[in-house]
Amino acid sequence: MRLTAYRRKEEYVSTRRAIKHMKTRVGLKR
Repeated sequence: MRLTAYRRKEEYVSTRRAIKHMKTRVGLKR
């Protein structure tokens, strides 16, 4: 596995996690 591919996956996972947090935050605010 290439290092670039690994980094891309890490970025993808982190972004997905951030989106999830944002969604949950919005849900709690309502």
